[in-house]
Amino acid sequence: MMGGPMILAFNLNAATLTGINAICNALGLRCKAISREGFTLPLGAMLGIPVSAAPMASENFDEPMLVMCNLNEEQFNSFLEALRRAPLPRIDLKAVLTPTNVGWSACQLYAELCREREAFRRSK
Repeated sequence: MMGGPMILAFNLNAATLTGINAICNALGLRCKAISREGFTLPLGAMLGIPVSAAPMASENFDEPMLVMCNLNEEQFNSFLEALRRAPLPRIDLKAVLTPTNVGWSACQLYAELCREREAFRRSK
């Protein structure tokens, strides 16, 4: 995947976004808050990655979600540890940008993460 390490942030309130930005700045990562108008765009398009994807249905979701893009293992682990330690509201929905989901919209990724979370809850 092209582009530098970045966190895509969805549905974060101003205080949480400020906290995520502080974590990103400390780790040399960029954070990009995605507005609702962008929820139907392919994730790759949010990063300037050319993707061929059909237009997405216009859906929305309200739950906070983070997508970690182009992080190496050290950045990934450091970001998650800093997020865990920070005095911020818990963000349950986190994903890594992959070749599989790069063409998905935020709404599609959200739906998939919800399915995975429900399957995990049922398996407990």
